[in-house]
Amino acid sequence: MRTDRARATVAGLLVIVAAACSTAAPSSEPAGSPLTATTLRDSVRVSLALEGPPLAGQVSWADGRVDNLGPKAVRWSGGGCNDPVGIFIEFARAFDPGRPWPGLLGRFKAVALGAGGGGPTNIGYEEQSRIRPADQIPIGCHANLHVNQLAAGASLAIRAGWNGTLGGPAPAPAGPATVTASFEFIGIVGEGSEDITATKPIKVAIDTAVVVPAAGTGGGAPAPLSPALAIDAALADPEFAAWVTADPEMTWVNPNIVLQDGTWAIGLFKNGKVFGRPTRYGELKIDARGQIVGRRFEP
Repeated sequence: MRTDRARATVAGLLVIVAAACSTAAPSSEPAGSPLTATTLRDSVRVSLALEGPPLAGQVSWADGRVDNLGPKAVRWSGGGCNDPVGIFIEFARAFDPGRPWPGLLGRFKAVALGAGGGGPTNIGYEEQSRIRPADQIPIGCHANLHVNQLAAGASLAIRAGWNGTLGGPAPAPAGPATVTASFEFIGIVGEGSEDITATKPIKVAIDTAVVVPAAGTGGGAPAPLSPALAIDAALADPEFAAWVTADPEMTWVNPNIVLQDGTWAIGLFKNGKVFGRPTRYGELKIDARGQIVGRRFEP
């Protein structure tokens, strides 16, 4: 489940620390020290530590920490769970990117894969008390926006885990990945804008690689079809391609891509009110072979 993501952001500070990165997908879990990175901005220090590389199909852990080193309190924004640091893993580079598409078809693919934020290969870590097995319903958070203060000299910390999947039982692929910690900084108390939605995230990231656990420790199921290839299969279908291109992008509500029991659901809602029509939905189901196994167009 993804949490604490849908917030307006302006330019943040992103520090990339290369650690245990490889262009070839590693086949077993390497030994090594924790991977760490730290950045400092506006007298706020944000740190990220991984207990080794992330694991495919198994829980791996990360620790995020925020220290206010300045003389004044700072304001920060939390989502429904009010986690002090959001931690995410992005592993799109481990998947086949598929082929380019022209016009609205290419735009649909870009948006569905996460252009502008989100995407099926950007998965949030969960605070340790909310971790559940992949076959259980995750614990949700209210869709609230919390505004908090961190006093001068004070600290916040979170320990969070990722179960090594794409949000279901299917393991993530082995290969290059980036883990990012983000502190949703609003500003120093008494200074600057009071707009609580205009956060200026302070981010730190570690370039690493998802690895397959050692033999006999689980996580051995095959990774799912690349989401980009699933979208390619949908766009190659004349009916779905016509559905995508029949109306301008301004009618799109939510290009949708969800993995369900090893099958990708590729869909698009359209706001028909723009042209005096009802909201409509079109969807194809693409299996692990890249074959269409279901279609739905409503109304």
